[in-house]
Amino acid sequence: MAMAEATSRSGDILHERDTRNKSRLLTLSMPKQSKATWFTTFSPKLVWGNQDPMWPISQATLRARLTSRTLQLSEPKKNFQDASAHIPQYALSCGRESTIWTVSPVAKKALCTDRVALLARAKTDHSTKDNHWPQYIFSCGRSSPVWSVTLPAQRCRERPRTAALAWSKSYHQDYQPNREIEWPVARAARCASATARVESLAVAKARAEGPYRDPQWAVSRAARRGGASARVTELSKPKVCPEEYVPCRDTVWPVRSATRRAVASNRVEELAKPNMRETMDHLQFDPDAFKVKETAKKAHCSTRVAELAQPISRGEK
Repeated sequence: MAMAEATSRSGDILHERDTRNKSRLLTLSMPKQSKATWFTTFSPKLVWGNQDPMWPISQATLRARLTSRTLQLSEPKKNFQDASAHIPQYALSCGRESTIWTVSPVAKKALCTDRVALLARAKTDHSTKDNHWPQYIFSCGRSSPVWSVTLPAQRCRERPRTAALAWSKSYHQDYQPNREIEWPVARAARCASATARVESLAVAKARAEGPYRDPQWAVSRAARRGGASARVTELSKPKVCPEEYVPCRDTVWPVRSATRRAVASNRVEELAKPNMRETMDHLQFDPDAFKVKETAKKAHCSTRVAELAQPISRGEK
């Protein structure tokens, strides 16, 4: 009976631990929630990329009339891809194809120069030409031509320097050619006889048959009566843990009843409150970033600033 009660009690403890582990895993598997709630934010959350204003627009702003400058800035950009667009702007634009300009009648009646006529000639086919013509000889990428040798060059005597340069490169004096895999054995090597030393070295090593010693042998009476010394006894002791050693704590342990019934103090409740911080939407947005101060509008530049604002005058070359 005691064994059965202990088994059932251990089963209940394991079931309680499994349930607690599952609830903990479910809590950890929940996605992280945003902390920007009504308690920690100062205004509704802003979503960037839409046309909704941060604050409601006043009636005076809605009734205001547009200025000429605002109307000028609100005009859309011209489409230069249209065929009816201005031709000079289309021709000077970047990334578009070149236009075909209209040729004036004066240019049609003009006579070309000799250089223009020479450049206007089409490239000739070199396959019909002889290989010994000058343009073929000095051209790039073709085979070397066979020059005609003059009679004085054929009758001249060779110089010692020319004869030395005409010699083929010789091998180094210490060069040895590759040795053949099979080579003939000398007659003296075939008729030689082994010495006594070579014969002794050629003898195989002699080993006794069977084990050198029986696996069982008689133990002497003195060895059977001998006792271990104090040093041997000390060395035979197993290694123990130090006195300050603390074993590993179990992964799951029962929580005490006093801890489960504990109530947080006022200080803990105060520390548990979240910090009041502004959201990143408000920190990264500055509505007065491009606002000019009234004092800056009424300011006058100094003589030095007016002097530096003058453009640099450059003479015509």
